[in-house]
Amino acid sequence: MKKGIVAAVVIALLVLGSGYYKYFGSADAQNKWGRKMIEIKSGDYDVTYATAGFNKTWNVRDGKITSVPEKGYYFFFVNKQYVQVPIGMCIIEEVE
Repeated sequence: MKKGIVAAVVIALLVLGSGYYKYFGSADAQNKWGRKMIEIKSGDYDVTYATAGFNKTWNVRDGKITSVPEKGYYFFFVNKQYVQVPIGMCIIEEVE
């Protein structure tokens, strides 16, 4: 249940944020909003990068996942290692 909620919140924020960004902001406001990031609350997550014939899963424990929708990626830290994955090829599941 929580997995679906996390995914729905991320999608809603991306859709709402991009709508505001395109239609209501001046160039200066768009630049300011463009630098904003969406951060998923601190918790335990499994992040899977899936593409044709290849899957890689990272276990993010007591960490945060941040997205930069304009650039199209999520980033997070696992064992002090910076990981960056494309939004369109990534699945985030909250671990209970």
